[in-house]
Amino acid sequence: MFTSVVQLFDLVQPKDIAIPSWRAVAENRSGVCANQLKCIDSVGKQSLMEVANGAAVTNFPNIHKQGLAFLTALSTESSFLRGLACSQLHAEYLQLRRSSRNHWPEANIVAVWWNAVEDSILQAMLSAFQQDRFTGHISCHFDGILLRKSLVKSMEENSGMNVISCLKEAVSKQTRFKVTLKDNTVPSVDELLAMKLKPSEVAAEFGMDHVARSFLEIEIAGGTIDLEEFVSGCMQLHGPAKSLQLAKMSYENKLTRDAVNTMGANIRTIMARMEMMMKPSGLIREPL
Repeated sequence: MFTSVVQLFDLVQPKDIAIPSWRAVAENRSGVCANQLKCIDSVGKQSLMEVANGAAVTNFPNIHKQGLAFLTALSTESSFLRGLACSQLHAEYLQLRRSSRNHWPEANIVAVWWNAVEDSILQAMLSAFQQDRFTGHISCHFDGILLRKSLVKSMEENSGMNVISCLKEAVSKQTRFKVTLKDNTVPSVDELLAMKLKPSEVAAEFGMDHVARSFLEIEIAGGTIDLEEFVSGCMQLHGPAKSLQLAKMSYENKLTRDAVNTMGANIRTIMARMEMMMKPSGLIREPL
């Protein structure tokens, strides 16, 4: 957010307004947390984000006196930036002001302002893979994109550059913004399962065919299971017999609970229909 807003500010070039606190955070947030706020990075990041989005500085009594002065300056600059965003998106701002449900349209407008930048950056990175027709898993997240390793390898082999450089180049060509990208490699589902599960422990007690049969029973009993449910169940299987038995019991309890809930819903429907049938119709029968 800080980097995007500072670049937007520089593109607009407003007169008689400076945002040194925002620039300091955009250039080195960790340094601001350590030297100005005198706190660890996670605490400082949260404080900076909240103040930048309109929180009162008094909400942070544990911040050092020097840090409070920095947050106060950041708060003042944030107020200027909200006004600047509203001047840039004036029609949208007026529309929000007319809405009785929106109590702070200025905050909404500045969020739209910089989120549009983030979206254009993400789109530029995605197009870098789409234009060369690379295939593989890609998912967009608030602060970046998640790529399958095989996809990264394909791009690097094709371009002769590392993937970070390729994406920076794509963003620079397609937008007027500069980005700082970090490689944050996370293990795949297969790797997570390999780290959490010890097949030999289960096989020693039951044999792997028993584990496969257990999952088959679950699938037959309750339909297909989604990935989250599958991984969650697997990660609980640390020991041999007891863990597997508990996992099966847990799933059986879930099926029983779902069946009870369904039965309860059916009973309520039947009762409602019976009540409708028992109500007088309000018609007067004529004597024969």
